[in-house]
Amino acid sequence: MHHALLLGRTHTGTSLQTLSEHTFDAGTVLSQTALPGIPIPQDCDFPTLLALLTPPSAAILVDGLRANLHVPPHIHRGWTPTPSEHQLLAHAPKATTEDKRIRWATASADSVVRQARVLGPPWMHAAPLGSPERIKRLIFEDISLAEGEPPSQSQNILLAFTDEAPCLGEEQTILVRLWKDDEDGESIILKMPSGGYLRVKKIKEAGLASRSAQAVILGFLA
Repeated sequence: MHHALLLGRTHTGTSLQTLSEHTFDAGTVLSQTALPGIPIPQDCDFPTLLALLTPPSAAILVDGLRANLHVPPHIHRGWTPTPSEHQLLAHAPKATTEDKRIRWATASADSVVRQARVLGPPWMHAAPLGSPERIKRLIFEDISLAEGEPPSQSQNILLAFTDEAPCLGEEQTILVRLWKDDEDGESIILKMPSGGYLRVKKIKEAGLASRSAQAVILGFLA
């Protein structure tokens, strides 16, 4: 469910499946939600989707037991993708803290807001431009989309690390432009590499309490 939301899927569903003795998630699909599936509401979060899928999930289990679908021989009744549909499939491993990391090479404002809505506050490794050794882990709290151009002409540049383990190589970094939000005196606005502007009101440095984004970032860049 997490990955369906992160990928921006418009529909989802539930399956009744046997357990494989050899491979995870490779049993026989005994019953499945009919295509196109259950619509996912716009801006849906995980608790909402869980509540939406719980009744049909319980129903498919009860109906399957009553129909003796679990009794051998097991008959496959699941959806089989066409070759073109198979290209759209994505592996969905268990969601972890690593999934909250902002992938700066491909991140847009929309994708980070969705990430926060589904998984919780996203995070990044960053350093001031010219001082890559001053790496910090920053957790973004209270984020939203910023409409239009940033209100201030004054801008700063932050060095964001795009790899799994931050290092000093230039190929692992990307320049992120940011502005102070003069409207509330607390927020910063980030220009995202893949489009849009992200407003961040609170930032938590690893091991410290959260503070206003301006206090954290501007102090960090000083």
